[in-house]
Amino acid sequence: MRANSKESNYNSNKFHILLIIILFCGIMSLLWIVQCSGLCVTNMTASMPMGIYGVAELSEPDKGETVIVCPKRTVLMDEALARGYLMKGDKECWITPLLKRVIAKQGDTVKTEIEGIYVNGVLVPNSMIQKTDSRGRELPIWSYDGLIPEHEYLLLTDNPRSFDGRYFGLTSRDEITHRAYPVLTFSWR
Repeated sequence: MRANSKESNYNSNKFHILLIIILFCGIMSLLWIVQCSGLCVTNMTASMPMGIYGVAELSEPDKGETVIVCPKRTVLMDEALARGYLMKGDKECWITPLLKRVIAKQGDTVKTEIEGIYVNGVLVPNSMIQKTDSRGRELPIWSYDGLIPEHEYLLLTDNPRSFDGRYFGLTSRDEITHRAYPVLTFSWR
C-alpha cells in the first residue's frame, strides 16, 4: 500500500509540474501577443520594476511620468550596446526601447555633482554617477550645469546602476515614443 501512495504522490507532482509549465508557456504566449499588438511592453531589466507596462500616446512628457525611449544611434549608444547595457532591437527601434522616468524638463535647472544630480537645487535620490560599471569598465560621465532647453528631457530611473541620463545626457522629445504605465510589475530589490 505504501508503494502505491509513493507512486500516487510522484504522479501528482509530475502533473503539478506539467501544469505549471503549461501555465507559464500560456502566460508568456499571451504577453507576446499583447506586446505585438502594441498595447503593452514588457520590461525584464533591473532599470525599472520588471513586468508589464501599458502603452499610451503622449503629447508632452511630464515630470514623474515613465516614458518609452528609442534613443538616436550615437557612438556612445553603440558602445552601450556592445557592452550589453542595451539590447538589439528591430525595425521599430535599433535597440530594445528603454523605459525611463522624466526627472527634468524645459525650464528646470540641472547640475551634476559628485554626489548626484540636482534638479532645481534638490538632489535626486539614487542619482550618484558611477565611475565604473559592474565589470570595472569606465563609464562616460555626463556633466551639466544649466537650464533644460525646450524639447529636451533628463531621464533617470530609481536604480543607481541603471544606464540612463547620468551617462547619455539629455533626451530630445523626438526620441520619446510613448508614455508607459505599470500594469503588473514586481521588483527583486
